[in-house]
Amino acid sequence: MRNLRHIFFGRLFPCAAALFACAALAVCLPVFMPSAFPAIACAERAFALVCAFLLLNSPALPEARSAWLILILALPWAGSIAYMVWGRRPFFAYKGKTRREESALPRTWYEKNQPDRLLLECAALAQSEACPCHAASAHYFGDGSQFLAPFLEDLRKAKKFLWLEFYIAAEGEFFEETLSVMEERAAAGVDVRFLYDDFGCASLPRNFTERLSRRGIRACVFNRAHPFRFSALNRRDHRKLAVIDGECAYTGGFNLADEYVGKKIRFGHWKDAALRVTGAAAARLAELFARQWAYRHPEQLQSDLHAIPSGDGEGAPCVPFADDPFLPDARVGAEIFRTLAAGAERSLYVCTPYLMPDRATAEALKTAARAGKDVRVLIPHIPDKKAAFALTRSFARELEEAGVKIREYFPGFLHAKAIVCDRTHAAVGSYNLDFRSLYLQYECGALLADQALAEAVRKDFLDAWELSVPLSPPSKAERAAAAILRPFAPLF
Repeated sequence: MRNLRHIFFGRLFPCAAALFACAALAVCLPVFMPSAFPAIACAERAFALVCAFLLLNSPALPEARSAWLILILALPWAGSIAYMVWGRRPFFAYKGKTRREESALPRTWYEKNQPDRLLLECAALAQSEACPCHAASAHYFGDGSQFLAPFLEDLRKAKKFLWLEFYIAAEGEFFEETLSVMEERAAAGVDVRFLYDDFGCASLPRNFTERLSRRGIRACVFNRAHPFRFSALNRRDHRKLAVIDGECAYTGGFNLADEYVGKKIRFGHWKDAALRVTGAAAARLAELFARQWAYRHPEQLQSDLHAIPSGDGEGAPCVPFADDPFLPDARVGAEIFRTLAAGAERSLYVCTPYLMPDRATAEALKTAARAGKDVRVLIPHIPDKKAAFALTRSFARELEEAGVKIREYFPGFLHAKAIVCDRTHAAVGSYNLDFRSLYLQYECGALLADQALAEAVRKDFLDAWELSVPLSPPSKAERAAAAILRPFAPLF
């Protein structure tokens, strides 16, 4: 009953119902009104032709264009309407300040990190999102059970502000503990904010923001402000971010639900990853939150930025990066990943729950492997979504043929999103290696040039690699499913 309630009262049900009604009307009218058939057929072809021209002139990836063209050709009415509703980029954008004022990398940071060519290239890509900086400390957690206690303890230490941004929040012990700490800090006069995604948190009641407001917590729902701007519905806030006073911050793959911290068993052992940074790196991540909050409250951006500690310091060179609604054409995460793949000299290890890369990203991995580099990708063995898992295996086998080493995490579901390059650079964030994360959703992460952190991520990867199994040969059913699903991979 609860699942039915989520379906019929969910956020996307009105859109799906409208789409179905239009398709049904287009089918039924010619049957019950034969005289209207020529006019409907002409309108169908004209509408599909207009949508096809809009698609071909859009900045979409070639793979995405092919997927939508197949839908438009096969189902002119339904495919065209679906493209207009979900396939196009949003018609609106934040009109305020979108880029930092710096026109070049900060001179002091450049002087300190000049020998690190790879870090400088990534910093140049990410500069419009957050200034490169230094992390006073950086700690990697390779499992949710390790991350839980330090996370809650840091939340309890908030004195000025506590900002949280998550894609999923679900009722359970972990979320209740987090809410309890947030309420306690709000009662102590701390500025507590909670930004969550409308679709990812569909299980939460619609009046949840009002409930939090009564507890002194300022809550904001991503994309609920634009219920009729359908082009935005496909672009979700997939970030996982917690900032304490601009001095300590967490990011990674975890969400506010019990399975992420080992309090609930789903799909076997749930392996995740988190990164804790302090110092100027945390301040830059706080800036990313402030810019995302400004999507709903643009008048608060400047005051929020002034509340964040400024200045750089000593520590590990760090590049916080993100994709956000302010710069819809800049896909920083995809560019940084390809830069790491091209810049690796000896090895590149990648953890991802979904492996559906675009052609450029796949070629970057293949090129690195063909050049003799040790390129490994770890994916789940137990799927959470069967269609996505079928596509993940299909892409994995393609990469394996080019020399990329692939294994599946046998104990359960791998949700960690981490990269380690040459034992010198490590990146942890919310990015999956698929079209949706790289080109549609709003994500965040941090890249650090720190050997100690890179070694911790590498050791965790190799430990998980030893618990993993090679890809099995595809069955006939898997081959058939992949053949049908591969053209539509950009839509998953």
